[in-house]
Amino acid sequence: MTDFVHYLCKGCGKTATMKRTAFDWRCRKMSRPQYCGIQCMTTNLHTFLPRLDTSGGPDSCWDWQGRRCGRGYGIANFHNRPIWASRLSWILHNGAPEKGLHVCHRCDRPPCCNPSHLFLGSAAENNKDKQAKGRHTFGERVSGNILSYADVKEIRQALASGQKGIRLAEKYGVSPVTISAIKVGRIWNSRGSDYSIFEKGM
Repeated sequence: MTDFVHYLCKGCGKTATMKRTAFDWRCRKMSRPQYCGIQCMTTNLHTFLPRLDTSGGPDSCWDWQGRRCGRGYGIANFHNRPIWASRLSWILHNGAPEKGLHVCHRCDRPPCCNPSHLFLGSAAENNKDKQAKGRHTFGERVSGNILSYADVKEIRQALASGQKGIRLAEKYGVSPVTISAIKVGRIWNSRGSDYSIFEKGM
């Protein structure tokens, strides 16, 4: 016979029921369940909305007023775990997205949590959207990248003059694969149009 656990929902005040196995798993992996479902989960809209700047009206960006990461994205709390504020806004307004889907911004403003400015996309679609808006990391902006634009120019000139890629790799402290990728234009193709490979610690 299946064993159930009963607990009081903090959102609606009703008694919620969960299988003992699921309850024990939740307690081990995250925290003790406190809400009966997505509609009552975590902060709810009445406590989430006051943390947004909605003074510009329903069509404006609703910037998160709480903690933000270095890139400007809001960080909220969901089931006692950190979550992007924009993603939490989507969940509270539209329900949880399917696994693997990202919450993207139409307005291209990281702190914005206005649900009408958000849309769902796959990882590939999210990256394509970032590239189209010029927000992807490339060239010298890539964290840990040991090459500069001047280095890449010298490498291309050396390759054109017949120097071996393996020698250039040793000279600049990167792998032959990186030199080959530069040669064929797969990386460092232009400033602002591609991703670069970074090789920290090589």
